[in-house]
Amino acid sequence: MILARAFAGASMVGGLLLLVATVVTGADVLSRWLLNKPVYFAIEFSALAIGAGVMLAFPSRFMERDNVSAHLLATVLSKRMNRALQFFGAAVSALMMTYVAYIIILQANDKLGLSERTPDMALPTGPLWVLAAVVMVLAAIGSVIALLSFRGDKAA
Repeated sequence: MILARAFAGASMVGGLLLLVATVVTGADVLSRWLLNKPVYFAIEFSALAIGAGVMLAFPSRFMERDNVSAHLLATVLSKRMNRALQFFGAAVSALMMTYVAYIIILQANDKLGLSERTPDMALPTGPLWVLAAVVMVLAAIGSVIALLSFRGDKAA
């Protein structure tokens, strides 16, 4: 499926952003220690990269129903009850991601007309919110696909 590949690619880009954030943070720590001088944009860049990295993994993980879950009751409940709980989790995930996407779309809409910029790198915040909204809409789509294609075959 083309969408699954695109989501997996976005997830890989997210992983790279997390790696870059780690390198920048390490460089900032070393610069502070050795030169007593921080890397100017390190904190803001790392915050944006970590946020984007995590968000870019959402569409793929939700579509694959591979998000974090606890299986505390799996050993004491029947398979049927486990499937019911998995379906409930998929439904709640789909509803929650759709709601979060809606909230971020509203926020992006509010920020687009403003001239706000990030403090250190002076990036315009409107386009950043639009990108966040697009990623969250894709995550919502992934979670709805997971719900609509639910078969209860994920290991409990």
